[in-house]
Amino acid sequence: MHPRPFDQHGGHQLAARMAIEVFRAAGDVRASPPPDHPRRLTAWRPRRLPAQSHRFDGLLGPSGGRAAARTDTDTGLPVLGVWTGASSGAHGTTWAQVEWDAARHYATQGWAVLPPRALTDADALGSE
Repeated sequence: MHPRPFDQHGGHQLAARMAIEVFRAAGDVRASPPPDHPRRLTAWRPRRLPAQSHRFDGLLGPSGGRAAARTDTDTGLPVLGVWTGASSGAHGTTWAQVEWDAARHYATQGWAVLPPRALTDADALGSE
């Protein structure tokens, strides 16, 4: 999700803003329960907080290789992505299929009716 308001509803924007708060608190020992608490957590310094943005079509493609470094024009932050036709070693299928399978679990969004197979046409697949 993305904390800025664009083409998404407020629940997504709020989830992104809460993720930023958690990201910042992860490195703060004061955000954890006291040392004698049974659920005490160790503070750690996270290095990266990814945010989703649908405004970077064509970041990668079927030709493979790495894309040129890109930055978000609004924030100056780096843009990272993967072409959805690339194989996921952990899942044994393409990232497009991984995304498709996950989306079908969101019945409340109307995605449960998606066919079982994702797009396979290399030219029709985008980047995430």
